[in-house]
Amino acid sequence: MNCLYRTKLTLGEKMSRRPTAILWILLVIVAVVITASIIPWKFNYWKAIGSLLSPVPMYQDSHRHILKFILYLLGTIFFSGGVIAIVNNFIRTTGERYVNGTARYRFRGHVLFLGFDPLMIGTLRNEIDSAAVQHSDIVVAVPDQVASVRNEIHRHLSTEQARRVIFIRCSRINVDDLRKLAWAKKARKIFIIGQPDEETHDTLNLKCLGLLAAIYPQQGVETPAPCYYYLRNQSTFYMIHRIEYRPESLRKHILQAGLAFDKKSVGQFLKASEPFNFHESIARHVLFSDNYMSGDALRLNAVAGDPHVVIYGMTPMGTALMRDVLMTQHFPGRRLHVTMIDENARAEMHNLIGRHRPFFENCHYTFNDLTTETTADDHPAQLDFLDVDVDFIQCDASHPRLTDYLRECASREKGTLAIAICTQDSPRNMALALYMPRIVFENKVPIWVYQTGDNSMNAFVENDDQNNLYSSIRVFSTMDYGISDRRTSWQWQLAQAVSDNYAQKHPFDPDYRWEFLQPMHRWSSLYGAISKISMLHNLGQDHTPILLTNEERTQLALAEHNRWNTEKLLNGWEPAAPGEGKTLFRHDKIVDYRHLDEASKEKDKEQTDAVVKELNRPGKVAK
Repeated sequence: MNCLYRTKLTLGEKMSRRPTAILWILLVIVAVVITASIIPWKFNYWKAIGSLLSPVPMYQDSHRHILKFILYLLGTIFFSGGVIAIVNNFIRTTGERYVNGTARYRFRGHVLFLGFDPLMIGTLRNEIDSAAVQHSDIVVAVPDQVASVRNEIHRHLSTEQARRVIFIRCSRINVDDLRKLAWAKKARKIFIIGQPDEETHDTLNLKCLGLLAAIYPQQGVETPAPCYYYLRNQSTFYMIHRIEYRPESLRKHILQAGLAFDKKSVGQFLKASEPFNFHESIARHVLFSDNYMSGDALRLNAVAGDPHVVIYGMTPMGTALMRDVLMTQHFPGRRLHVTMIDENARAEMHNLIGRHRPFFENCHYTFNDLTTETTADDHPAQLDFLDVDVDFIQCDASHPRLTDYLRECASREKGTLAIAICTQDSPRNMALALYMPRIVFENKVPIWVYQTGDNSMNAFVENDDQNNLYSSIRVFSTMDYGISDRRTSWQWQLAQAVSDNYAQKHPFDPDYRWEFLQPMHRWSSLYGAISKISMLHNLGQDHTPILLTNEERTQLALAEHNRWNTEKLLNGWEPAAPGEGKTLFRHDKIVDYRHLDEASKEKDKEQTDAVVKELNRPGKVAK
């Protein structure tokens, strides 16, 4: 079926895609030799040529034994030396082009990965196995070291999966490479990944986004292919949550490349594009998996009391999980408690505070150094209505006082404690999980363990038949989840339905239509929609139809406003002064729910009603 998507292949391309063609060439040569051997020759001239082409003496002319010997010798040398050398050279050259990624193709309808990062393996697997693209080529384009990238990817793929992937050498910031090597204009889906060792990774990915936006417009095509661009630096990713990324932002990169700037087409491409960060995507999957109600998610239980999340490791994975917890896990009448543990917690805390200053300036947080037995530094909450407490603990994970702390939490907060272990050391993460205080296992505290490889350890901890001690352990990894299913996920569909439902009820405010939303607003809608799943679960609303009383609607609206306050502060907004209104990064709605105007309170209730309406639709399995 691949031939339907690619035309005008050169011989070298066919050879690189179909190595069996070499056998066909050899068969043709053999056929020519045999034909030359059996043709009845009538002229001496043709007899001589026939002898030259035939490695077997054919004539019985007793007067020309020397000539026959010479012709036979020349024929043998020709076939054993010349032809074989040519074929070997052709095979070697073709093989080198394949290994080096310099073979030339013409792609159409392919899935294009521009760059390679080990974190993308899960996404690559999703695309290979997707039914929608089972007849499409999967193209991985890297600027160098094609062979090593191929070997790294093949280590994680089956033989059948590996056959689907084509590797080429291509620079994502070179217009000619994007056009003539990657055929980006013909791609059905694009992932801008970049290289893991680049110092200016995010800048180059944004530059690539601009080049693609300029070269992608096609006549008669109004909706560009979806483009996902990876922002490795979490600060850059959070920046997209704060600003409206408009076509003019890409003008400089486009004009520098000598391309025409068409504001309309660039704007359309940006609408079809989505920023992502692998750790943020994994964190969202951990908290809201497709099998959420089956327990295959880090669900916080707020029925018995205030939920408490303990996160080992202030790594990119740990801080991403912390941020998603703060932006989604808020419950009526409860207070969210997050504890971050790291050997270098003080320095990491300062980095985190600098990144999210408006939030930490206004919430309650503490710092405690167990290694020196320093008294906790306590920062009081400036906004007394925030329902969040954050603690930072500096010590080694095996510190005795930390063990006592976990034992106390597991005893005191039975049913409300959850633990995530997110250091960069996978074996150590598993060891920390297995050697938790016994009371942690006895109380079935959820323990989620991050692995930088795969989740093969799940097969062992889930089959603990002897005493079922480790049944509460779940392993998640970079290989488990991809980001390509974002727009087809139930979370995305739920957020889109809620946003469009609100826009339909308020026709004079069309900016709420999903297709017009900027990434920052889409993410806000996404967090707002999926967080209500946790709220409904803790209200006992696990099955459809969901029926809420007015009191429950008010409780959910209050919890949603607390969540919204936290989200805005995390994304850089600050509370506005009395009478100031909404200005640049100051919002007059960051207030206690009791001080909201009635219109805003009703809006929060409408959002809850929209979520409930969507979940009650037949066939919905989002819960």
